[in-house]
Amino acid sequence: MIDIKILGLDASLSCTGRCILEKNKVISYGKIQTKKSDFDNDLQRLKHITDEIEKIAIQNKIKIAALEDSIPVKSSRSVMQIKRRAYKSLTDESDWHRPNIPFFC
Repeated sequence: MIDIKILGLDASLSCTGRCILEKNKVISYGKIQTKKSDFDNDLQRLKHITDEIEKIAIQNKIKIAALEDSIPVKSSRSVMQIKRRAYKSLTDESDWHRPNIPFFC
């Protein structure tokens, strides 16, 4: 059994689910909620989600991140934006504080 922590994500603009797996067990789970009324626009909501994902990854020493594959629906565009921003946030080696985590969709 490989002893690494994996961050699993189920992306949505209104509520992104997350769990952390270690040794084939869920050790933590939760959600990142963004109510429209709490933000000026969707870009701020996206930034909040990706900032929270990055914070969770760093605090928990995540080694791999995986994002649930999305089904084409009305909200597919926002899910794709979350995927792109999360990928950039977790894999960008040019920024020294970013975790540089392998990211799978």
